[in-house]
Amino acid sequence: MNTSVVFKRLSIAAFILIAVALAVTAALVGVGATSDVPRASALESQGVGITAPSSITATYNGSGIAYRDIVVTHYDSVVSADQYDVFYNGSETLPVNEGTYTVTVSVPVEDPEVNQVTADFTLIIEPAPVKVFIQGANVFTYSGNTVLRTISLTGILQKDLANVNIVTTYTDRDKGVSTETPVNAGVYDLSFALEGEASSNYFISEISDDRVTDPQTLTVLKRTLTVSANSSEAVFGQPIPELTYTISGFVADDNAEDDLTELPSITSSATSVGVHEITPSGGASENYTLNYVSGTLTINATDVSVQMPDSAITMDMVGVFAPGTEYSGNIYNKDSTQVKELKEHIRNYRVADWTSILEAVFYYGPVSGGDKTPDDQPLQITLNNLSLDASKDYFIVVVDSYGVVTKITKYSYLNGDMSFETYASDGAIMIYSAFHNTIIISLVVCGVVLFLILLMIAAAVKYRNDKAAADDKKRRKKNGGKKYRW
Repeated sequence: MNTSVVFKRLSIAAFILIAVALAVTAALVGVGATSDVPRASALESQGVGITAPSSITATYNGSGIAYRDIVVTHYDSVVSADQYDVFYNGSETLPVNEGTYTVTVSVPVEDPEVNQVTADFTLIIEPAPVKVFIQGANVFTYSGNTVLRTISLTGILQKDLANVNIVTTYTDRDKGVSTETPVNAGVYDLSFALEGEASSNYFISEISDDRVTDPQTLTVLKRTLTVSANSSEAVFGQPIPELTYTISGFVADDNAEDDLTELPSITSSATSVGVHEITPSGGASENYTLNYVSGTLTINATDVSVQMPDSAITMDMVGVFAPGTEYSGNIYNKDSTQVKELKEHIRNYRVADWTSILEAVFYYGPVSGGDKTPDDQPLQITLNNLSLDASKDYFIVVVDSYGVVTKITKYSYLNGDMSFETYASDGAIMIYSAFHNTIIISLVVCGVVLFLILLMIAAAVKYRNDKAAADDKKRRKKNGGKKYRW
């Protein structure tokens, strides 16, 4: 016989022997298990008992939680755990997340009418506690930007950190309006909620605040605005101009139109000459406290008078003058040093020529209460009790305190009162007289006539001289022609 054939037959025989040995061993093991702990498939339903606590409460720990203390018996024998099944809401997977689960213990039996014996129990997985810590300042001043407190959380499992967030809500105590980003002034109460996929597995068990005063709050104080009245001027007897104010202190992009719920106002009932205080009032804002700063309303006088010392001449001035203004005036001697200096000053301005004669010089200026204002409005000056010669023409030269020279030819003179307009609120008034126009014309005509007469005389003299020379020449010529007659 071939060696390979023999080897093949021996291998088959060995395989059969091994299979038989395994089968016998399995049968023996099965007999032993059945005699010690009955298999579920061999139980009778009448002898099965299931006992356990009616409910168990556990705390979420991030892992599967099994129902404890389940005991299954068959008559007086305890059935091992591998002989029955435990379901959690119908699943064999251990529950992890918080919630209430129905735990069903199912024991298979051999019975013509039923195939299992079951009992239900309750497993409650409660959320795990976490702590909230509030830190940082709880009082701010309105800035137009969001203000927040520092919030931290402890007790979240490492694996849940990415899936649990804490949301802080700030509720205005007076308005009842809630926000997560407080900006406006007010007192806010803090409340917290957990959000995220794993947030239901936790609950806030404790809140602590490092602020001893008003804990678990955030206060945004109003910022101060300054409302300053703009000083203004008016003229006595004329309507008061619109009074205005300036607001300073806004932050960010805030402005009066958008951020004041009520605009301030400013009025005055003053009518008398003088300096009057004006103060804004009213105005309201959600985020600002309004501080008012007063200004002034100056009602200027419209006329003053000047008495010239040692003279009947007086000066009345009509214009715009600061309240309480007093003026003084003097008459200068035409030969005084002051007048010489004035003449020297105005020489280059060519306001007076050889035909002009200085008749009088007056000085006027304020001594108290301020000056005429504003300078762009004319001042009407009247010199009273002034004697002028009606046969003369007059003009006025005004030199103000800055040295500016103005020639005035337009004036009125009636019953001893000379009136004119000027812009100089102080300075010297120089009154010049000039020859009357008819006199000047007469002098010019006389000069022309005199010139013609002299021209005619000169022509006659020349003619006579020329004629005498011609006659003399003729005479000499005639006498020479007769020299041989002797």
